[in-house]
Amino acid sequence: MYCFSLKKCLTSIWLFIISYSTTLGSLPCWPTDNPAFFQNKPMDTYIQPTASGLVASGTFGCVRNRGTRFHEGVDLKSVHRNRRNRPLDSVRAILPGIVVYVNTNASKSTYGRYVVLRHTLDSFGYYSLYAHLHEVHVQLNQMVQQGTALGIMGNTSCSKIPLSRAHLHFEIGLSLGSKDTFHAWYSKQGFKEPNFHGEWNGMNLVGLDPLEFFKSGSDFLTFVQNQPVAFTLQIATSTLPHFIQQNQALLTTPLQTEKTLYGWEIAFNWLGCPLRWTPLYGLKLPANAVYVLHCNPIELSQHGCRHTLEFNKQGQVLLAHVLQRQLTLLFNARFQLFY
Repeated sequence: MYCFSLKKCLTSIWLFIISYSTTLGSLPCWPTDNPAFFQNKPMDTYIQPTASGLVASGTFGCVRNRGTRFHEGVDLKSVHRNRRNRPLDSVRAILPGIVVYVNTNASKSTYGRYVVLRHTLDSFGYYSLYAHLHEVHVQLNQMVQQGTALGIMGNTSCSKIPLSRAHLHFEIGLSLGSKDTFHAWYSKQGFKEPNFHGEWNGMNLVGLDPLEFFKSGSDFLTFVQNQPVAFTLQIATSTLPHFIQQNQALLTTPLQTEKTLYGWEIAFNWLGCPLRWTPLYGLKLPANAVYVLHCNPIELSQHGCRHTLEFNKQGQVLLAHVLQRQLTLLFNARFQLFY
């Protein structure tokens, strides 16, 4: 097939470049220089295990302490070290974004020195987090490109990580509450230490499995939308949460500002990550009531220790502590479960 004019030919090439660049811009690169994952090499070539020596202990999910402790990211091992055994690996942004948080005081977090990026795609915002850094090379509010060096891998933390097990703890997911709603929740919990990290405290974040995301070959919005639904709640509240204002791509129907909002129907995955939001306009329910419309016990139970819904001896569904916290962060209110 021939181009009948130079202008038409150049236009076609330019449109292809734009389309190709857009596709690349929504797909992640690996956060370190280790190519093993994309070469389909064994997991022990890129995952750093804990002291147990079990490779699975460095992956996502209920993988710690014999399956009783949840790990909200993946631990990526070092491949470059100096004579003193300190990592030299650069840690890189997986996607274009903005630096929304930098913690340089290693003693104030189990993450040690860490950087959080916010990424946006089609009215959808999500974060990626890079922890235990030895050095940080970016500043707050800095715009970064995919592959930008954020710092150097390390072993920093408020708890001791041996240099031999220095690694990058990497997370990707959604933040739940705004700075104000998280502060309101945190201040009521009676924690001994203040919240040093604002809305980028780990308790305000819901991570999804990074390895599954990389395997999916999709952008993160598509990855979230394709998560299996574990349960669906109907929630009585007139609140339009900060979360959905920032993530309108998760709406199943557009917001109708001329109507009175009575509540929400929200589909969640097993972690309590809100996947799909349907506003309710014509349905009046008791204030702050929650109803379980759908529940998949197999999807809830197969992942182990992270309980969002639980069942009592009578078989009734209960809101677990984790889910109560997440609902409070989303709506800045406490809810009561109705049957």
